[in-house]
Amino acid sequence: MKGGSRLRMRNWRLRTKVIAVIVVPTLTALILGGLRASVDLDRAAEFHQTVSQVDLARNVTSVVHELQKERTISVARVANGRQGARTELDTQVNLVDQAVESAQAAARGLDTDDEAAKQRYNIGLQRLSALPSIRRTAADTAYPDSAVFAAYSAVLDALVRLGREINTAVTDRNLLRESNVIQSLSESKENVGKENAILQIAAARNEFPGDLLQRVRDAQASSASALGDYRANASTEQLQLYSDTVSGREVDDRQRIKAQAIASAEASTEDSPVDLNISVADLTNTGSATLEHLRAVETDLLNDLRDDANGLADAATQSAWRDSAIVLAALLLALALMAIVTRSLLKPLRILRREALEVANRRLPASVQRILADPDPAEAAKHAVEPVAVFTREETGQLARSFDAVQEQAVLMATEQALLRDNINSIFVNLSRRSQALVERQLSLIDRLEQDEQDPDQLASLFELDHLATRMRRNSESLLVLSGTGLSRQLNRPVPASEVVGAAVSEVEHYARIEVASAPEVAVQGRAVSDLVHVIAELLDNATFFSEPEKKVIVRMAMTRKKELAIQITDQGVGMSEDEIEAANARLADPPDLDVAVTRRMGLYVVARLAKRHNIIVRLRDNEDIEGGLIARINVPADLVQPVGQAPRSMSATSTTSSLAAASDAPSGIGLPGAPAPNLPTRNSGIAGAFTGGMPRLRPDGGPLGDPGQETRQDRTPEEVAGYPAFTLGYDRAGSATANGASTEQPPTQYPEPGPKNGRHDEQHTVALFGNPLPDPGPVESTDSGVGGYPPLGAGRPPQDGADLSVDAPTERLPIYEAVLSQWFEAADTGSTPRQPAQPPEQPAGAPVENGMNGANGSNATHAAPRQEAPQQQQEPEPAAWTSPGDDGWLAAQALLETTPEAQTTAGLPKRVPKAQLVPGSAAPRHAEAVAETSAAPPLPPRTADAVRGRMSSFQQGVRRGRHALIDAYAGDQSGPEDSRQDEEQE
Repeated sequence: MKGGSRLRMRNWRLRTKVIAVIVVPTLTALILGGLRASVDLDRAAEFHQTVSQVDLARNVTSVVHELQKERTISVARVANGRQGARTELDTQVNLVDQAVESAQAAARGLDTDDEAAKQRYNIGLQRLSALPSIRRTAADTAYPDSAVFAAYSAVLDALVRLGREINTAVTDRNLLRESNVIQSLSESKENVGKENAILQIAAARNEFPGDLLQRVRDAQASSASALGDYRANASTEQLQLYSDTVSGREVDDRQRIKAQAIASAEASTEDSPVDLNISVADLTNTGSATLEHLRAVETDLLNDLRDDANGLADAATQSAWRDSAIVLAALLLALALMAIVTRSLLKPLRILRREALEVANRRLPASVQRILADPDPAEAAKHAVEPVAVFTREETGQLARSFDAVQEQAVLMATEQALLRDNINSIFVNLSRRSQALVERQLSLIDRLEQDEQDPDQLASLFELDHLATRMRRNSESLLVLSGTGLSRQLNRPVPASEVVGAAVSEVEHYARIEVASAPEVAVQGRAVSDLVHVIAELLDNATFFSEPEKKVIVRMAMTRKKELAIQITDQGVGMSEDEIEAANARLADPPDLDVAVTRRMGLYVVARLAKRHNIIVRLRDNEDIEGGLIARINVPADLVQPVGQAPRSMSATSTTSSLAAASDAPSGIGLPGAPAPNLPTRNSGIAGAFTGGMPRLRPDGGPLGDPGQETRQDRTPEEVAGYPAFTLGYDRAGSATANGASTEQPPTQYPEPGPKNGRHDEQHTVALFGNPLPDPGPVESTDSGVGGYPPLGAGRPPQDGADLSVDAPTERLPIYEAVLSQWFEAADTGSTPRQPAQPPEQPAGAPVENGMNGANGSNATHAAPRQEAPQQQQEPEPAAWTSPGDDGWLAAQALLETTPEAQTTAGLPKRVPKAQLVPGSAAPRHAEAVAETSAAPPLPPRTADAVRGRMSSFQQGVRRGRHALIDAYAGDQSGPEDSRQDEEQE
């Protein structure tokens, strides 16, 4: 893994690294401070142990002092023959026992870690257990005085040596010196006590029996040696203390008595003994006084030693606490300083990190989006960068300024990207509009070629070329969508849903494979029609492209409970996986930004953009049919859908007729219930053709479609020029009757798939495509040559060679007529009465049938009703040609149409009065007309190729005349003027 584990030091957080840097010296200080405190505490404990030993030594020296006095008294009594009272001895024994008990209690409470020292103290004190036996021996037996002296001296020597144990436990030099001074004084004092006891024996016997003289000399020498050690180790104060205390007449007298006794004993011989002259009373008083003086010095020294040890213990304890406090204070100060420094270091970094993440995740994208959405990116970029709130001068502040520089560069790049995108979008728009202008010119050229073309095969090729040009126009519109520009084609009135789907089907290459089911009686708002047609066309194109050629694509429409128009496109193609469907639906719901990947699926991106523009929901799902495939569902919101009957009056006739004429570009059967799949080569729908004058359209005036050169803009009525067709219901402008309602309604013909061979269709395919040949037109007895330059109704072309036109079936509507037939027009035509077809005059065989189909409604001219003489103009009366019983109704309808409506809408449009323009006698049931027509029809012979060719020729003439008649019918539906397109074309 890149970067390694989080446990690696380089991956630690900065706070962790700072703590790691501080923790080492902190631990070191803690350890050293702890050791120092431990040493101080150990010294304090040691000094406390010294104090405890000094307390024991004080008790031991007290025992020694009292026992020395008991030894002197006991030895003197034994030397005097154990006579006299024991009061003094018993009193002294009690004092010794009390001192022994105190010493033993102190020994039990001794505070020391040295078990050997405890053992030595216990052994020394155990020697006191021999005192009772010594006392009994001295009191009750004839034990000699020298033996009693030796017994007491042995116990005292052991007790005096216990004083040296203090020296082994003391480590302080001053305490050790004081301890040595006290020990020297104690030894000197013990020797003085021995001298006193020996002198008591010598005083009682007036001689030094045995070796007592030597012992007294040894004691004197030991005392002098110990006193010398004392003077060598004692301080000035201690020396002064000794000099001030151990002095006086008693001390001097004792020294004199001792010196005289020793001198007398040395001078005495066996032959001449010398009297010692020792006063027992003086000896006892001076000896006791000397011991008391020494005891006073010893006690003072012990007290000083205890005080010094206690002071050192307290000092060591205080030092330990002081050192610990200093260490802790230093650590706390270091931690506080570390926290302050760390905070000053981490806070800017934390702010920088937070600001960086906020800039990266929110502020910078928002600024970029704002810059991209602003019309002036350079101005929007001036206030897009906010500096990071770290204004220090150290490295962190410099890093913040560096990040600000990076952010400024990012905003600058976004600004350049916005400008570049605007430039690219402008390039797309310019190229697309230029391509559109060229395509429009190409379509116009194709239209002119179609008008002048007589060969049906060439006309079919032109239709195919026209269809490809329409697809090129759709690609140009897709480029406009990619550039963020709306489509230039806009409608200002609703269009039926069936015609919307038909327009989309006409823009698909494999339109023949598309089957459209029945459509609900609703219309789509004009502002969304072009975009919806584009959306449906893209989805249909994908459905046909990703499915097998023999598979059909089904289009169904229905109204949902939410009053939405649902359009479902079902194919049986390769389909998509669940992940691909989910990703595609996500892109449809929220179209991504434009990039190279989007251009690979431009159709889906265009669908998403156009659907989002009108809140149209487009979703894909898997086709659960056994053959698989994909289902695309389009939900048009309710605010874009309205019932057909709710259209304004101005749209009831004009827009319906125009939309029907526009729908003639769509294949047959589109939008009609039960209509078969289209198979004729067409370019675009009537809606798309409304912007280009593309495919055949009805004339607004309902007149016959003739030579386009015979009708100009000046020939139109003011209503036609203003965009309102002068619907004549059967009469042309010159008064000639049209064949509206004269044809018999036939069910739509099912056409097979086209099968061109070498660019042409064979006769069998033509017959299968168009059905029976044209009927033989009967002779027309009228000599009327037509009005306004048009040939008389019923006059057709001479029969072509090889075409048997003597018998013909009743006229059936061609697919182009079925495509332009709307619901309103059918409702208006239901009441028309059947008319017998006029019999045209005999024509030579092989002559082409001219004007074989009336261009107004696509019905055969031979099926035009026999009519009366047309109304004559007052200025130029003409001879009556023929008359019809329905002329009165047509004249009444013409008079109604020429009357200006009295009521108008708020928009200034005339209000429509239902059935106000109904032709009298046209309300007969349609089924009766069909029955009458069928019963009178002879058997249907098969149509020949010549008959089909003649019908196609008449259809071509109707196409040419219809285009020129409605060249400006949809001029108001375009979002931009035509001059702008010409300007773009000229750029």
